[in-house]
Amino acid sequence: MINNIVLNGRLAFDNEMKQTSNGHAVISNRLAVERNYKDAQGNRDTDFINVVFWRQQAEVLNQYAKKGDLIGVQGRLQVRSYENQQGQRVEVVEVVVNELQFLQTKNSNQNQGNNNGFSGQNYNQGNSQGNNYNSGNQQNNGGFNMQDGTPVDISEDVLPF
Repeated sequence: MINNIVLNGRLAFDNEMKQTSNGHAVISNRLAVERNYKDAQGNRDTDFINVVFWRQQAEVLNQYAKKGDLIGVQGRLQVRSYENQQGQRVEVVEVVVNELQFLQTKNSNQNQGNNNGFSGQNYNQGNSQGNNYNSGNQQNNGGFNMQDGTPVDISEDVLPF
């Protein structure tokens, strides 16, 4: 079975890192993701999608990103429910993040070319302990450019479609 989600969007709120009873760091936030189409007035609708970061990813996100920063996430969709204080059953749909990539700070739109070291930094959940993270000289598989912005030369005969 496949349960895989990939999103690029801006953090909707400042991060508020919490600790579980086991001492694991966790951040719940929302990602503002624009839709691909424009309405009759030329505006794009935005979806606010719940995202959850655990352990080292939460710590790194808390340290390096804030409200308005553009990030990319890969994870799985999760539906959970709980009973609130009024005794009502509440259902929550969220993306549990497995991989995090910093794409652009909010201010780097104005300071073009300066994205404060965000480009190409991937933070993978890796294993259940969350100790595996990668950053640095990797090819950005989300597009057809290398990390330094140079285009990747891909021959059409190697593509599977």
